[in-house]
Amino acid sequence: MAQGQQLADEIESYSGWDPRDPDDLHESVQSMHQVTGALQTVFNRWADALDGTRIDPSVPETLREKAGQLAAMMDELEQELGGGIMERRG
Repeated sequence: MAQGQQLADEIESYSGWDPRDPDDLHESVQSMHQVTGALQTVFNRWADALDGTRIDPSVPETLREKAGQLAAMMDELEQELGGGIMERRG
């Protein structure tokens, strides 16, 4: 899928970005929630479209499961970085 490759390339190009300071990095990591949220939406819409078709019922189920895992991953990252990304001193 050409659209998927184009999106992947654009997201990957983001890795070359150089943050101005720790706060800039923190805000950027938090904004990635939008990217995973969009991917969750895609997976859930595909699952909805496949419901009731002749597709194996495990396919939409798997798509929804993976969408949930994306949400959990970003929630964990947000919790871990919620206080900022500066070095934590014991």
